[in-house]
Amino acid sequence: MSASTLQRGSCRRWLDSCSKRVEPQKRRFVAANEVLRLGAHSEDNIPYDKDAPLETRVRQSLALSLQNLQTDYIDSWVMHGPENNWDDHFEVWRTMEEAVDEGKVRQLGMSNFYRLEDVEWAYNHARIKPKVVQNRFYSDSGHDVEIRTFCEENDIEYQSFWTLTANRDAYSHPEALEFAKKKDCLQKGCSTPSVWH
Repeated sequence: MSASTLQRGSCRRWLDSCSKRVEPQKRRFVAANEVLRLGAHSEDNIPYDKDAPLETRVRQSLALSLQNLQTDYIDSWVMHGPENNWDDHFEVWRTMEEAVDEGKVRQLGMSNFYRLEDVEWAYNHARIKPKVVQNRFYSDSGHDVEIRTFCEENDIEYQSFWTLTANRDAYSHPEALEFAKKKDCLQKGCSTPSVWH
C-alpha cells in the first residue's frame, strides 16, 4: 500500500489498526511511495505546495508520506514517470538520492518509463541506481521485453502492474479457460483472472 493511497483516511486507519494487532518485532510492512509530478494528482490531494521549487515539492511529498505511513523511512521510493525535461528529472532524482543518504529512504525506483533509452539514460546518469522499474505490462508496450532485459542485466527488479486488466486476451484464450475449468474455478464463482493471480 502506498502513502498516496494512505492519504485517504480509511486506508490509513486500516493500516494503523492492523499494525497495532501485530507484535512490533513481527511487523513486516513495506512502505512504498511515488513522487508524482504536477498534474498527476487530483487538485484536492496534492502532497506539496505546487508553487514551491521542485526540490522543495519532493521533500514535502516525502515528509507527508513519512507522516502518513507513521515511519521514519520508506523502503522503496519510486519516481512516477520522467519529468518534462532531463534537467527537472535529475533535480527530482538528486533530491531522492539525498533522502537515501539521509536514511529516510532505502532504495529508489522508476515507474512509467516506457522507452528503453529513457531507462538507460536515467540509470547511467544516476549516482544511486534505481533498484525497481514499475511499468504497465501490456501489448502496447511490447510487454517491455527490452526494458525487462535491461533490468535483468543491471540487477533491477521489474514490477509489472495492470498485468491482468490490460491482457484480457490472455485469460480468455481457450487454454486459459480450460485451465480455469480444471481448477473448478467457474463453478466456485471465481473469475479466470483470479485463478492466474
